[in-house]
Amino acid sequence: QARRAARSEGAGDSGLSRLIELHAFNAAGDAAIAVSLAGTLFFQVPTGEARGQVALFLGLTMLPFAVVAPLIGPFLDRFSHGRRWAIGATLALRGFLAWVLASAVSSESPWLFPAALGVLVASKAYAVTRAAAVPRLVPATQTLVKANGRISLAGVVGAAVSAPIAGLASLAGPEWSLRYAFLLFVVGTILAILLPREVDSSVGEGTLVLTG
Repeated sequence: QARRAARSEGAGDSGLSRLIELHAFNAAGDAAIAVSLAGTLFFQVPTGEARGQVALFLGLTMLPFAVVAPLIGPFLDRFSHGRRWAIGATLALRGFLAWVLASAVSSESPWLFPAALGVLVASKAYAVTRAAAVPRLVPATQTLVKANGRISLAGVVGAAVSAPIAGLASLAGPEWSLRYAFLLFVVGTILAILLPREVDSSVGEGTLVLTG
């Protein structure tokens, strides 16, 4: 039923349905990582220690990310003719980092925080490349706003389905929900590579020139 809904109104013919399915796996993987890290940082240590862990996590991830994030868009503009591979790379990187996080969590390695930062950066890069791909796959029967709405809805559904599964996997240890996320990102990487060639098209693009 989900696939039939994703392919409705011409989305199956234009290739938009593939991006919708891809985004569902992306959101599912992010949800699994969030569940695992939340359990690791907040619930497995005493309250006093948890505060220090959370402060360290925010300091080593969010602050550098705030500096890196504005640079992601201009960097990815260089890959305008390889968007499928750029999207796939952001998913593959998160899959690799999810596996690294699984090892870091189980061994209490200091690599936990740098790997978490890498996940945040790759997630932001995915959002930028996906936004650039959507207009090239919108069918004539839909508007860009509606297409983005369907993609966002697929993300909500993917996260809602994945979070309880990740929670069950984390009962055996937080590393298992991260390994589950790894599998989701592997599937997402494959789906990204299988996106239509129109994603890489530069038809209709131009150079913006600012004049004073």
